[in-house]
Amino acid sequence: MYDKLLNSIGIQFNNLQYLNEAMTHASHGSSMNNERLEFFGDAVLKLVVSEYLVNAYPDYNEGQLTQLRAWLISDSALHIVAKSIALGDCLRLSKSERRNKAHERSSLLANAFEALVGAIYLDQGLPVVQSFIVDRLDAILMPLVQKNYHVDHKSELQERMQKSRSDLPVYAVVRTQGTDHNKVFVVSVSVVWNGQPYREEGSGRTKKVAEQSAAQAMIERLDNNIQ
Repeated sequence: MYDKLLNSIGIQFNNLQYLNEAMTHASHGSSMNNERLEFFGDAVLKLVVSEYLVNAYPDYNEGQLTQLRAWLISDSALHIVAKSIALGDCLRLSKSERRNKAHERSSLLANAFEALVGAIYLDQGLPVVQSFIVDRLDAILMPLVQKNYHVDHKSELQERMQKSRSDLPVYAVVRTQGTDHNKVFVVSVSVVWNGQPYREEGSGRTKKVAEQSAAQAMIERLDNNIQ
């Protein structure tokens, strides 16, 4: 059942009970589930990611490190990593939850990834789990950081409007594309800046992601006009 996952992560468990526990959602009805490992894995992630950032960004202050770590261990970031190893395919869920595509939800996948981290630590120790996490930081998440995925563009745009005493940005869903299980949202954002109306669009797999994309596009638009 777990062969594909184990090959993907390059780890062979000594005690598969840890992995089985990590892959068992509370809805499954088993006597144990992954909530305890999720709690533990969250702490392991914070430790490993914190050490990684302190070494990688020696010039960052506490606030900058905290902001970056917050995104790297967020549901949206862990969801990306979990999908890269097809973690949802291995989750043990109730039939109704599986039917409702619960294994594709970002929060559920993020929790399962934390549980997997906890399981790897208990079975293999800190050096192995540290290598596992760092490999995925280097290959998947840090390239996204370079593209400013971790920046809260909506808050930045709102702060700009407030400082200029302008009306707050207005977001609206323009349209949706794709199937119900592979939907893409297109969102617009409208502002009035120095008396001039501006409108930009962004897209994403969720409304929140699409709003962030639209806000980023608007910030770039305003910066170009200012220059």
